Amino acid sequence: MEYNTSIVKRRRLLALLYGAIGGANLVRAALAPHVAPTLTDWSLSLPLKWLAAFYLAWGVAFVGAALVILRRARRDGQLRWVLPLAGSYKLALWTLALSAARASYARSLWGRDLLLTGIFLGLTAFLARDKA
Repeated sequence: MEYNTSIVKRRRLLALLYGAIGGANLVRAALAPHVAPTLTDWSLSLPLKWLAAFYLAWGVAFVGAALVILRRARRDGQLRWVLPLAGSYKLALWTLALSAARASYARSLWGRDLLLTGIFLGLTAFLARDKA
């Protein structure tokens, strides 16, 4: 079975990107119980348990996606689901940011976050394409 090495390399990079995002979300979820005692006096917009569950779900989804991408890296399997997953993730994060951000500092970072969202979605689209 022949395969295109440039597609395999791009898919491996995509799996690495998704694994890193999944890992970062899992770390966020794991740190929630550790920072909870520090935030007892703070007025949070969402309960910390909900945020931990949110990040845990996305972490598992992205680590699982990375494993599926790696398994399909040498096959001709289509990865049409990859960009909708990334878009759903970013939509969920933006919904969280727009509805729950109280601090002016968090709101001041929205320009940077918008740029990073575009880079992430563009990189995902580029790495998931089927043409060499």
